[in-house]
Amino acid sequence: MVDPHTSSVSKEREVYVLSDLHIGNGSAKDNLIKNNRETLLYRLLDEIERQDGQIILLGDFLELWRYRLEDVLSRWHKLLDRLNQIQVVYILGNHDAALQDPKLQKMHSFFDNICPPFIASFNHRRFKFMHGHEIDPIISEDWHKFSHMLRRFVGAFE
Repeated sequence: MVDPHTSSVSKEREVYVLSDLHIGNGSAKDNLIKNNRETLLYRLLDEIERQDGQIILLGDFLELWRYRLEDVLSRWHKLLDRLNQIQVVYILGNHDAALQDPKLQKMHSFFDNICPPFIASFNHRRFKFMHGHEIDPIISEDWHKFSHMLRRFVGAFE
């Protein structure tokens, strides 16, 4: 796990913040498959790499309420490999909070980039990097414990 106090956001590089991609298992309901989004994401990654930019993923990068992590990894392992090479910072959201489990983090080295919310300063201004569910009164810290039940509930209605 990344330590936000020792791994700072570079002040010399452009910072790109991405959030709520909700990447699934590659099925028709996977957000990244819809509307050519996969191609657009790879173009964005190409541009960020050309500019030697830094990426911060602010949660819900993966959609683990609907899909099993094994299925997501099977479909998107090359994307995770690429993001791992770019050395992104990955803050978990409520839909990928299952990755707080150290056993699941061992499934891909990309998850070594997981970091708790943190504060960074740019041009004498402080910014807090977080997904947002952390301060949502409806979603508690323990919300991810119920995500497997919610996944089944949503699946029944779909």
